[in-house]
Amino acid sequence: MPNTSRQPGLIQRYREELQARHYAQRTVATYEQWLRRFLRFHHRRHPREMGSEEVNAFLTHLAVDLDVSASTQNQALAALLFLYRELLERDLDLEGVVRALKPLGLEPLVTATVERNSTDVSAAIAQIMPKRPEAIVQIGAYKACAAFIREARKQGFSGNFYNVSFVGTQALADELKADAKGVVISQVMPFPYSPVTAISGEYLNAIKASKTPLAPNYSGMEGFVAAKVFAEGLRRAGKNPTRENFIQAIESIQALDLGGFTVDFGSKKHVGSSMVELTLLGPDGKVRR
Repeated sequence: MPNTSRQPGLIQRYREELQARHYAQRTVATYEQWLRRFLRFHHRRHPREMGSEEVNAFLTHLAVDLDVSASTQNQALAALLFLYRELLERDLDLEGVVRALKPLGLEPLVTATVERNSTDVSAAIAQIMPKRPEAIVQIGAYKACAAFIREARKQGFSGNFYNVSFVGTQALADELKADAKGVVISQVMPFPYSPVTAISGEYLNAIKASKTPLAPNYSGMEGFVAAKVFAEGLRRAGKNPTRENFIQAIESIQALDLGGFTVDFGSKKHVGSSMVELTLLGPDGKVRR
């Protein structure tokens, strides 16, 4: 396969598109670095040949292999979303929804977008509500999603809203309060609010033992899982770990049961889990399985 990512123009066009939209010079430089790292991670494949699966693999690499912070992961994601949405004119999240519906002989009735970093949902409401949808899939930041939910409810929509875990479960619940009823969120981590699995109980006991005001949530559970994987990698790497043997150690982790949650890696498999389950928000702000 030709190494198309080396063709002149991709990074330059990416940089120019950022500048044309008046991004700060520092942001342009940071986003460009994330694009370069993304391309290197996937052996210089062109982004057009890749999609949400490759983006998720890269973000998992940052979280698990490099232990970068959640805010840094979000920065990398923002850089890649800009690449796909603004330069390549592809919506990775929408592609995933369309791909999931296709085997069922279904397709979205209507789609609409909300400007990034905005809670002005009026245009999206005007596009979607007249079509009388039975359910609405949302992919975005929690404030914009909450604004849309409130407005749709005002207009009489009584169906369910479906969000992906990226929205931030607790943030969305706190923002919506009583309006959270009927909001479904996909999760990729064990349920953190009660000891329904061994790792959930271990996580809750760790919070209790810390004697801090920390409250359990999915972000905390993700950090807890990442820490356990990291510790297992160090154990396997031996007394004198290096970057190389630590990576090999992580890649040697196969079908490791962390307590009702299994992680599995390999030399060409950097996404450790494919577990997904749905949770439901209640009017009391609590998350239910």
